[in-house]
Amino acid sequence: MLKKIQDIDENGVSVTADDFKEVHQSVEKGKTELRKRKRLCLDMMDNIMEGYPTPKKALFEEIGIVEI
Repeated sequence: MLKKIQDIDENGVSVTADDFKEVHQSVEKGKTELRKRKRLCLDMMDNIMEGYPTPKKALFEEIGIVEI
């Protein structure tokens, strides 16, 4: 990674405002999608937890989910 960064610095590659805006919008769209999916997943887990006898942490360990 450091070599790539050095190569970019040496070659003087510049980013236009349009490129920056496009990448920024893509990142924001990804963040929005992640929040949406996380909310859906946690809602499903809460519904499962209504009838599950052990704590939420135990269910997550059993399923193999790392809590974020």
